[in-house]
Amino acid sequence: MREHARQTEFDPYHKWLAIPPKDKPPDHYRLQGVERFESDAEVSENAANRRMAYLRGCSTSEHAGLAERL
Repeated sequence: MREHARQTEFDPYHKWLAIPPKDKPPDHYRLQGVERFESDAEVSENAANRRMAYLRGCSTSEHAGLAERL
């Protein structure tokens, strides 16, 4: 139960992806870290790959479950 309480206090969107609470829920552009309505598929794919690589690294942290969900 204590672990669950710690996870609910930790905001992975803000801490890991720099998405502040005021910008939630984030759209897919914000999740990727690209400008809204980015039309270049290569830019979007590269950004998504960078985010996924970062989140894979977070999967060994105490918040591994949150990293997996994101």
